[in-house]
Amino acid sequence: MNKRYIALAVCLLCVVLVLCACGLRKSSDSPASQATNPPVTVVTPTPENETTITALPEEESPAPVETVAPVVTPEPTPVPTPVPTVEPIVTPEPAPVATPVPTPVPNAADLPIIRKSPTDESVVEGGNAYFVARYDNALWAVWHFVSPDGTEDYAYDAAELRAKFPNMEIRNGMYSTMELRNMPLELSGWKVYCQYRNRTGSTNTEKATITVTAQGDVDKSKLPVVTKSPTAETVDAGGSAWFVAKYRNATWAVWHFMSPDFQINLTYKEAAERFPGLQIVGGDQSNLQLKNIPADLNGWSVYCEYTNNFGSVDTDPATITVKGGTPAPTAAPAPASTTDYSGTYVESIAQRGVITITGGPQIYRVHVRWPGSASEVAEWDFSGSFDTDGILRYTGGSKTITTYDGNGNGVMTTSYTDGTGKLVYSAAGNTMYWTDDKEDVANGASFFKS
Repeated sequence: MNKRYIALAVCLLCVVLVLCACGLRKSSDSPASQATNPPVTVVTPTPENETTITALPEEESPAPVETVAPVVTPEPTPVPTPVPTVEPIVTPEPAPVATPVPTPVPNAADLPIIRKSPTDESVVEGGNAYFVARYDNALWAVWHFVSPDGTEDYAYDAAELRAKFPNMEIRNGMYSTMELRNMPLELSGWKVYCQYRNRTGSTNTEKATITVTAQGDVDKSKLPVVTKSPTAETVDAGGSAWFVAKYRNATWAVWHFMSPDFQINLTYKEAAERFPGLQIVGGDQSNLQLKNIPADLNGWSVYCEYTNNFGSVDTDPATITVKGGTPAPTAAPAPASTTDYSGTYVESIAQRGVITITGGPQIYRVHVRWPGSASEVAEWDFSGSFDTDGILRYTGGSKTITTYDGNGNGVMTTSYTDGTGKLVYSAAGNTMYWTDDKEDVANGASFFKS
């Protein structure tokens, strides 16, 4: 029993010694701990005197003081003072200045080229005149009228021009050859020129001056003189014939065809339309040749009209006889009246319709011009003789309508060539009444002589 206690004590002692050794080693490492700790007395027990050795308590290290972190009161986040919003001042950008596009200069080589300008013309009051121009590289033509002082310039179909010269008739104002009919004395001194146009631009001819002489001042010696009239010809159907006339002091010639009853009077161009297949050569020359003459032309006659700036003179007519042909119904010519019916007659209500009568004393040529609007003009042509009662009955009258676009270009269409009717002259008031059987255009209107 005692041995066990002794052994246990020895073991405890060893443990204590080991612990002390460890503590001393630690203390020996620090000089301060060696100076402050007193020496430890170890009593070795003996077997006789069992003494319980109590190890001295190690010096307790002071308990670590817990470090308390200081409480930091967060500073309040400053509230930003709102800054008033200022609308930005927008400076408007200056509008871009468009760079002017230079106007292209047309190439002179692409413009219309004038080959011939019209020439000055002198006519008697109420007479006719032609103005001729020629060109290359043009699509259309427009004739213009210029006042004597040069301050007025009107296209041939301008309303202002019609108002100035209401009774003058202008034909083919959009072609190279323009014809003026029933030219008034007030037109004297005016000038005309033709403007040719294409898609590149326009070119004008030189101006031609118009001189109009009053009727009482006409020198008869200046009129054309017929020195030879054509003679009658007899041919087979389908054959040919020549008609020859001679003249002096004429500027141009136009051949006419007259029906057997003297009621139809056609220019050579109109005759070519009326008789399909008939070939006409030299219709504007002194020598006229007809080829492939139809049987329907039997009994008709031809004559040539010579014209210069002072008036017109007709040759005697020459009759055409076609063998085996059936002549058109004939009627004895109406007794010629001694009254001169030539002149200009203006419709009495709106004063838009104009009847122009030329020729005589036996055969009169009648032209009616009646504008329906600013863009459309209707025209009628017929001829015949006034009887002793002052009545002209006609057949084979023609009607054309010319329609104009915004540029003054006109397109002519033929409505018919078989019109019939009559003109009745009344000496009371010097008035003419026109009855058109085809359409009754005049509707009883009267035309007073201007």
